[in-house]
Amino acid sequence: MLAKNIKYIGHIEWCERQISTRILIKLLDILQVQPAEFYKFDTLYDWKNM
Repeated sequence: MLAKNIKYIGHIEWCERQISTRILIKLLDILQVQPAEFYKFDTLYDWKNM
């Protein structure tokens, strides 16, 4: 269980707060996603259209 309230998660989702490594690891464990898969991107991010 992540044990964080929905408001905290919303702040992370909207980039209003940074996620800690510890919480990210817990989230990946809950979702059963490997870190390498989480950081794998098919396309490059377009910084100009941010």
